[in-house]
Amino acid sequence: PGPGDGLRIVATGDSFTFGQCVNDDETYPAVIGRVLGAEVVNLGVMGYGQDQALLRLRRDGFPYEPDVVVFGFHSSNMRRNLLSFRGYGKPRFELVDGRLALRNVPVPPPESLESWWPPRLWNHVLIHRDSRLDRKLQKRAIEDLSRAIVHQMAVDVQAAGARLYVVHLPHPNALGGAGEHGWPWMQKFCEAPSPAPFRCVSPVPRFRQIAPTPEARRKHFDCHFSAELYAAVGEVVADAILRDLPVELRPGPSGGATGP
Repeated sequence: PGPGDGLRIVATGDSFTFGQCVNDDETYPAVIGRVLGAEVVNLGVMGYGQDQALLRLRRDGFPYEPDVVVFGFHSSNMRRNLLSFRGYGKPRFELVDGRLALRNVPVPPPESLESWWPPRLWNHVLIHRDSRLDRKLQKRAIEDLSRAIVHQMAVDVQAAGARLYVVHLPHPNALGGAGEHGWPWMQKFCEAPSPAPFRCVSPVPRFRQIAPTPEARRKHFDCHFSAELYAAVGEVVADAILRDLPVELRPGPSGGATGP
């Protein structure tokens, strides 16, 4: 479809957005598309940091001219933002005078390590180096960098004429409000002043209903999310989008955009 043919959504993030452990039609972006009768492009990539999610949105997402951008926020990705190597070389941002500065670009290709013997050992040396660097940085610095990336994404999405929804993808330990980056922490993160608007969405209440006990959580979080949890994420995000949609983009009985 071309511009104006209906609601178009781009999702970006890591393996939770990609839909690790479930079929393509069971991912939360796929569920959003079915609920809203929308075209959805899933740009999630396993192992991505938030920095890479932003860069891929810029390169591959905005050309689709989306009405909505959905960003899957998993707390593990905040630490990935610090790395210049994770399995392969990757770009990363640094905060310089409060602004994002892109580093390690162009990214060294895998072939650049072939001169080392053995290459795999050198890969582990780099991973260990970045992991040590990670531990030395204060928690505040990690959070500040993540916040700057999300705020820059909001600026970019607004400039593209779209709406940004940041979906909290919780660790099972965070369902009760415990855990390093549970929903109370995420609420504060989302309420911080931002140069452009975005809406935060959380499936935590639904997750608590689906997996109320430690035994149930082990089942539903055995491999990323279960299909039922992915569906809950998609339905919660779709409901938030639907409440904000202008009348002309709301889905009708046939799944297309109609009037009220």
